Amino acid sequence: MLSGIALFSRFRPEKAETGYYGTEAGWPKRLVYLKRCYILLRYDLGRGKQLVLINTHNSAYDSSGVMRIREMTMLDSLMKAEYARGRYVIAGGDWNINPRGFDPQQVTTGDAVSRLEPPVPAGLFRGWEFAFDHQAVTNRNVNESYSKGSVGTTVIDFFVVSPNLEVTAIKTLPEHFSFSDHEPVRIRVKIK
Repeated sequence: MLSGIALFSRFRPEKAETGYYGTEAGWPKRLVYLKRCYILLRYDLGRGKQLVLINTHNSAYDSSGVMRIREMTMLDSLMKAEYARGRYVIAGGDWNINPRGFDPQQVTTGDAVSRLEPPVPAGLFRGWEFAFDHQAVTNRNVNESYSKGSVGTTVIDFFVVSPNLEVTAIKTLPEHFSFSDHEPVRIRVKIK
């Protein structure tokens, strides 16, 4: 099975890298499960500063959470190393886990919302912001056609933002799952 992810930008990155998590399922599931990865883009901001954007697609169908936590631990180390070098860092994508601070009660879309287990481990991304639209869902169950209020939904698409950036806006764009089992999410940030 071939699969991948993409990151599109009107600005040309200085460098683009793909990183693989190496968290493959056991036999025979690994024949049909996606090989999870991330894309890292580097943008030169001038004056020796750099913006690092990461698009991630973490493991799904991992009821114990072991693979997702391993992947998040890898990203935590990578992102903190980039930040320690004075870079601005944003990671976003399909984490297949709820963001820290997610509360199903805050969703105002009328969807049937649930929380996923396990939560993001407390030691990961300490001091970083989990940016997501608290009022809208980003993912729906795929075992039946989408119907607001009856098909299970949650939030698994979000951003983790380094402390040297400020999130000025975050919005889930309501496409009503017309094109995917995910909704697009837009973020705006500024340098502190």
